[in-house]
Amino acid sequence: TDSEPEFVGVFIGAMLLYMVVLMYAAAVMRAAMEEKTGRIVEILISSIRPWELMLGKIIGVGSVGLTQLAVWILGGILVLTFGLPALVAARPDLVDPQNIAQALPGLEQVALFIALCLGGYFLYAGFYSAVGAMCSTEEEAQQAQFPVVILLVAPMILLMPVMENPNSTMAVFVSMFPFFSPVLLYARAGAGSVPLWQIGTALALLYASVWVVAWVAGRIYRVGILMQGKRPTVPELWRWVKEA
Repeated sequence: TDSEPEFVGVFIGAMLLYMVVLMYAAAVMRAAMEEKTGRIVEILISSIRPWELMLGKIIGVGSVGLTQLAVWILGGILVLTFGLPALVAARPDLVDPQNIAQALPGLEQVALFIALCLGGYFLYAGFYSAVGAMCSTEEEAQQAQFPVVILLVAPMILLMPVMENPNSTMAVFVSMFPFFSPVLLYARAGAGSVPLWQIGTALALLYASVWVVAWVAGRIYRVGILMQGKRPTVPELWRWVKEA
């Protein structure tokens, strides 16, 4: 169909959002665990506050992620600018330039991609930093991060239904749910026309959730990063949040 190239482009963009958020948010957890198990954090905490350490770790890993994402995008631009014309000239039967043009995102989609990528990363980096702080072993971390993984996998399960029917009640709701919107709002906006107020509301909810998650994660991080031994239970975590 005429919309198939655009459909493929939106799907690739949504998958890229999912992979970027997952890879770099999980890297924050691993970095926190390495410092905790290596007792490096005990030295660092003597000179800076725990929430500053957590924020610095999230920003540092995020900067690396953004740099790598920029390299990927630049590589794609170079391929489209120099490689694609040569391929079309040599084998015009293999590539349809019109299909490629339809698959490429517009400036509005690029801006939305960046806003969702940053919001999704900071949201899940807060979750993963808390998981890294409360766990002492890789096995504990695998178990503790299961609820976070569910929140990341659920949008991928809903991706195709949302793209096939972007204006359904279900699609509108899940695309505005903060933990799903980094992937599903982009997919919905690319697959159909989304009112600006819905995009604005979804982004506002996403960034408000970033603040809430960061506040909770910071309190868990403050206590958990210095504790060794058994992983805390849910009631213990709640006490950390209230008393930290």
